[in-house]
Amino acid sequence: MILSSLQGNFLNAVCTNTDLDSERVNITVHQPANGVTDYYQSNFYMPKINLRPARLADKIALQMLYRRTIDYACINDYDQHQRAAWKLGTENESRWDQAISEQYFILAEIDSEIVGFGSLKNGCYIDFMYTDPGHLREGVGLAIYMQLEAKARDQGVQALKSDVSKTGRPFFAKLGFRLIRENHNLIRGVQIVNYHMQKNLTGD
Repeated sequence: MILSSLQGNFLNAVCTNTDLDSERVNITVHQPANGVTDYYQSNFYMPKINLRPARLADKIALQMLYRRTIDYACINDYDQHQRAAWKLGTENESRWDQAISEQYFILAEIDSEIVGFGSLKNGCYIDFMYTDPGHLREGVGLAIYMQLEAKARDQGVQALKSDVSKTGRPFFAKLGFRLIRENHNLIRGVQIVNYHMQKNLTGD
């Protein structure tokens, strides 16, 4: 599970083919990406992953995955009150509608089951990024991330940024992101820490 971003009063939790505007893409990640893909291949089972654009009709399923991931994948990094405040992000329906409609928003499926999703805002900011806790260490987050990075590179972006959770920070670090600052966010009176991180896409 990869979690990133804290905007609009909630945290948002991460394939090299970027033509996802209308078609489903079948992916089995097998090409090295700074050593990360080799690590996943040698350590984890990697099933066939399909990526496709998210639609508004997917919103309820995405929100359920969002809450499930926060509850189960983040239990060691955030306490019950923090997770409860974080999950209130699903109440902001207009925020979800806008993100799905306007961002480069993709989801991952295994055997037609939605197992993760991620989005790229303004071409350079990873806004949402979540993997279902039942499909951790299967390359889902990596497939989503690689697609988002490829899209950013196609647009000539020089750096990718995100605000990532404690849970997601090690994954982003392995992908080459560096820590810029620690954020202390107050959500409904509850403090939640996350980290602003950045990866330069030029000169690598």
